[in-house]
Amino acid sequence: MHGRPKDRAAQARAISFLQANQAADGAFDTFNSTVAQPFQAQNPYRTTFLPALILQALGHVDGTEQVRTRLAEWLYAQRSPEWSFNYWPAAARERSEVAYPDDLDDTFCALSGLWQHDPKLIGPEVMGKAVRILLATETAVGGPYRTWLVPPSADKIWQDVDLAVNANVAFFLRQVAQPLPNLDALMEQAIADKKFSSPYYPNAWPIMYYIGRAYRGAKSAALVRIVHSLQTEEGHWGTPLHTALALRILQEQGSSADISAAVAFLLRAQQPDGSWPAEPFWLEVKQTYSGSAALSTAFVLEALAHSNTAVSAAANVPVASGRATEASSREAAIYSAVLASATTANQRLPKGLHAAATATVTRMARSSTNREIVLLPYFFARSQASGKTPLGLLKNLGLANMHGWAAYTIYDDLLDASGDIRMLPLAN
Repeated sequence: MHGRPKDRAAQARAISFLQANQAADGAFDTFNSTVAQPFQAQNPYRTTFLPALILQALGHVDGTEQVRTRLAEWLYAQRSPEWSFNYWPAAARERSEVAYPDDLDDTFCALSGLWQHDPKLIGPEVMGKAVRILLATETAVGGPYRTWLVPPSADKIWQDVDLAVNANVAFFLRQVAQPLPNLDALMEQAIADKKFSSPYYPNAWPIMYYIGRAYRGAKSAALVRIVHSLQTEEGHWGTPLHTALALRILQEQGSSADISAAVAFLLRAQQPDGSWPAEPFWLEVKQTYSGSAALSTAFVLEALAHSNTAVSAAANVPVASGRATEASSREAAIYSAVLASATTANQRLPKGLHAAATATVTRMARSSTNREIVLLPYFFARSQASGKTPLGLLKNLGLANMHGWAAYTIYDDLLDASGDIRMLPLAN
């Protein structure tokens, strides 16, 4: 546990609070309040969402290993066979009384939390199922994605596309592979418009926090300016929870601003039991507010832990290192090799398919999405840090991904009545 003695003592008390309030099975209770401020915690109940958020926040906080291990075991048990997650835990009576479909917010927050705790929990099979979940909910190739895992025939209320939910998807993808341009564009538009809204959240702070950890791009400086514009003259952001979320945005965006006043505010706001008070984080049914002291405490611990760690690179500043250059060169080599292999494979097709296949490869080569699809095996192999994967294997897997994506696109166009039936033999 890093930091000054006062910071370390505060973090130790906070961790003790979490240990004391963690249930025997490893989960944490959610509370709701009929008013936003002051949050009047009542009616404890179980959700999958709050434990997932806590596990994410504690992922890099020293001293929380015991809490995280028990929490991860509980969260892991909530997955469906297809690795989607529901808002309600498997044993909750609300599963039948207030039934919801599985959704992307719970799913990708849970996946991110498990990944940060132990990347080995999210192996290739899980990654494959995560991709299938995204394909089942995409509104366009590469997103954005619908919130709920329901069939296209479901009522309109289950067909929404939400900024916060897509930011959580983008955060997971940033950790395990590469972000998708469509999701970056969605977040950039929100930053440009200064509109951070979602029917699932009571204010802009959770949404800005999600974007802050998921986004790196041309609008990073604008996001930092928005956060600073909300800062009080005393150097904090009004409440402990909002201050913690603001600090995390600045930290993730590489801001070098002086945050000492905000850290001091957080230390003063710590309760005698080691916690920080519950505040509204999301909206429950009938517009009640949900949160808990454990959730607030986890977010503050996350902010304090990162306030003691230097940010390696500011937003939009390239890192000049041999390792980064080597990685970039390897990506380019693999991608070029896959395109060359695709051209060679086209030459082995029946003569009548040559022109269509060549046109398809050319069109895909112009798409940034195709590059991400081709390089997904490479990104995944790199994330495992378990030794070098043979280059030939990465090329073959990339080519398989490219062919699969080409076939899927042709089939999808035909199902949408926008494709050319003459392309069907090529897809097959």
